[in-house]
Amino acid sequence: MSQRFAVGVDLGGTNLRIGMVSDDGTLIRLIRAPSPTDRTPAEGLDVIRDLVQALVDSTGVIPEAAGVGIPGPAVDTEGTIDMLPNLPGWRGVPLAAELRRRLSWPIVVENDANLAALGESRWGAECRGLDLIMITLGTGVGGGVILGGRIWHGALGYAGELGHMTISLDGPVCGCGNQGCLEAFAGKAAIVRRGCRLRERWGGTVSDGCGAEDGELTPAAIAEAAQRGEEWAKETLDQTGRYLGVGIANLICVLNVGTVCVSGGIAGAGELILAAARKEVLRRAFATPARATRIVVGRLPEPGVLGAAGLALTRVS
Repeated sequence: MSQRFAVGVDLGGTNLRIGMVSDDGTLIRLIRAPSPTDRTPAEGLDVIRDLVQALVDSTGVIPEAAGVGIPGPAVDTEGTIDMLPNLPGWRGVPLAAELRRRLSWPIVVENDANLAALGESRWGAECRGLDLIMITLGTGVGGGVILGGRIWHGALGYAGELGHMTISLDGPVCGCGNQGCLEAFAGKAAIVRRGCRLRERWGGTVSDGCGAEDGELTPAAIAEAAQRGEEWAKETLDQTGRYLGVGIANLICVLNVGTVCVSGGIAGAGELILAAARKEVLRRAFATPARATRIVVGRLPEPGVLGAAGLALTRVS
């Protein structure tokens, strides 16, 4: 049987990643670009089309289809975007239909964290073949649930919006408009604010906008500082991990899935964030499932891109 190929597109709130993927999960080539959040949807879709065409030209591979991950739910077969807290101007865009018109291939649209979960469950070393919950820590906090090898969508396609579960009645306002969401405590903006505050408290110098000498503070920079042993950064990760653990404890009580896979830039800090999460889980969930649940870092490179391509190939087979 000849090898099959698809394009996977991961449209995030900050970054856009587009990859050519084979049916065995090999990422042949990846293109990265800023997410077209400052463009109109039509302009943004033209950017995606041009980058996909550049990928096809550079690899010489003709894909069968493309899958697109978006940071929110798509509500119908046209891939119409219902709400994207981090891309508010794209609401109501029939993304699959518009990209199909531009590329002339079958297009599937799915929540980005659902696709990352699917990628990890198919090809990830830690999670292959398992029922799992995926939590993605990026601009926002995404989530996906894999049961029986398939994405669990719920009744209307909104299952897995884990970043928007409320973990505090009086918490900060989230990008979705609700108050006290997990994303409002563990998304990029919240982590950076926490890091800025704690760095200043520990005696660091914080300039306007909380810039560092070597550039603006980011979750990745906080993780690197924590790994170097800087106390303000370690405390930032510890506090973030505790909020993450509250959310995971809730999910264990609802689903009792045996593996929780955490991915995204700051997840690279590993035990510096997961140890606090596990401790909070043990405090809040029933003891037996709390002890039994594996909380691991997803190590699969570009799981959203791989999951998007994998889903596209499944849908056209």
